[in-house]
Amino acid sequence: MDAKEEIKSRADVVDIVGRYLQLKPAGGGNFKAICPFHSEKTPSFYVSREKQIWHCFGCDKGGDVIAFIMEIEGVDFITALRQLGDIVGVRVPELKVDKNKGEKEKLFAVNDLAARFYHKILMDHELGKTALEYAGKRKINNELLEKFLLGAAPDQWTVLTDFLLSKGIDRQIILKAGLAKPRRDGRGLVDRFRNRLMIPLRDAAGRVVGFTGRLLQEQTEKTGPKYLNSPETLIYHKSDILFGLYLAKTAIKSNDAVIITEGNIDVIASHRAGVENVVAGSGTALTESHLRQIKRFTNNIVFSFDSDNAGFAAFRRALHLAQSMDFNIKVLVFSEGLGKDPDDIVNKDPQLWRDLIKNAKPAMKYIIERESKKLDLSDVNSKKQFIRSIINDLRFIADPIEKEHWLQQISDMARIEEAVVKKMLSANSLATAVGNIQQTALKTKKGEKKISKNSKSKTDLAAEFLLGYCLNYGKTINIDLDLLPEKYKIIYKNCLLLYNQGDKSRSTQEIIKKLEERLENTEQIAILRRAVLTVEQFASVIGDKKVREELNRHIKILQNAFWVKKRKSLEAEIRLAEMSGDKEKLNKLLQEYKNMLSN
Repeated sequence: MDAKEEIKSRADVVDIVGRYLQLKPAGGGNFKAICPFHSEKTPSFYVSREKQIWHCFGCDKGGDVIAFIMEIEGVDFITALRQLGDIVGVRVPELKVDKNKGEKEKLFAVNDLAARFYHKILMDHELGKTALEYAGKRKINNELLEKFLLGAAPDQWTVLTDFLLSKGIDRQIILKAGLAKPRRDGRGLVDRFRNRLMIPLRDAAGRVVGFTGRLLQEQTEKTGPKYLNSPETLIYHKSDILFGLYLAKTAIKSNDAVIITEGNIDVIASHRAGVENVVAGSGTALTESHLRQIKRFTNNIVFSFDSDNAGFAAFRRALHLAQSMDFNIKVLVFSEGLGKDPDDIVNKDPQLWRDLIKNAKPAMKYIIERESKKLDLSDVNSKKQFIRSIINDLRFIADPIEKEHWLQQISDMARIEEAVVKKMLSANSLATAVGNIQQTALKTKKGEKKISKNSKSKTDLAAEFLLGYCLNYGKTINIDLDLLPEKYKIIYKNCLLLYNQGDKSRSTQEIIKKLEERLENTEQIAILRRAVLTVEQFASVIGDKKVREELNRHIKILQNAFWVKKRKSLEAEIRLAEMSGDKEKLNKLLQEYKNMLSN
């Protein structure tokens, strides 16, 4: 048995997927979860332990345990295999690396090399002394320096560029990675980062994709910003990267919550306090992509934002996005004198930070309290201002029970009938809906169309059910293959061939594996997995007898669709024969048409 097969035999797909997603029983030994690969509120992601496969009925992604790691970690096949090998204790042999590997891999490699170069300077070189002293002042100890692979960019023009070129790195790769930029005179390159504490930015798989550099001197027009990020590259997109996620994944799952802070230094400080389920944006506001990644691990968010007006506005924007994705949301309330940010609090006393997290408030409760404190709710104008200030926050809440709860709260506080507040909420939602319709109209004028990728006809669904039945029950159904749409016909033919070769005794998992080897493209393989899981899930709900009844119904759909298609084809031929004056052919077709209608 080779390494791949041994890993697959040891790595149970439910156990591995369960490390990333919150799986819930779905009946029949299957499990379901919110899909991590597209935005949804109702779980359409299913995992089968018996068949060792997973499939999302929403976005049509699926595969075996290796495919899952490749997809969720964003890694290639070999890297996924190695990660699984580490989990199950199987060593994957080293493979010769192709010198012509893709540009993305080269960018990952040069970023990793740069990170280790900066780290070496910080820890072992005189040029890193200033950065090391700065880290000491921020109470970042050696353990954290190693954990986050922090480094130092010296106050020199070409120290990194010279090092990378000496290692044979192509100039274009250095430029494309955002590690250097052309000199003004066009002769050669200069380092992008100088005189900065370097903080590597990693993706969810732990690969270095870019950097944040913290200035080590007073900021001036010449020094550039206090915090300088890598430019966007082929592998670094600010809207996708959450600082600290790679190190936080396990802690997020074990605590079933994530703390979202405003800065990288806050994340590092939180680790110093022993709180590791913490992340930060990468030089940008919170995005839907960030939240989709978080949704893989937890449905509970704790926001940590500055308590000033700018911080509150940023919190509200992030809150609305998280509400629309149905997260449970709390917020940390920084009381006066406690500290301005997590780093400040941890520097005073790590226990203060832990206590603050423990006492986090539900986000809507915090907003209601904050807004009500500013107003005299016995005054009618204050009541209007109070309700209007909160209505927009309620609009984004996806869960109707939660929305109703907070409606009651603000109605009681303002001493206004709940029906009045609901009317205001409806008016607010209507105004937003009109705005969305207008925006859609504008987009349509520009030629944009929204098409449902996964819409399927009744005949497609019926053919899928037939295929799923055969694979789950190990029985072939004797039907005319012409009843099936072409893409299903090919799969069913291969299925018949395997069973006719005496493979009925094999397990469904083995049959699926053999079929996947025979099929031509990824769409057919996706159909295969979807069909298997659909019928398996159906059977767990209604039982085997009802499944057979459902199969008969689907066969009837296929027969009717075929009959309609054949009738229309004959009618078209009859019209052509009439137009051409071919009486002999016309009579023959009319007789065929009559026979078909009488059957």
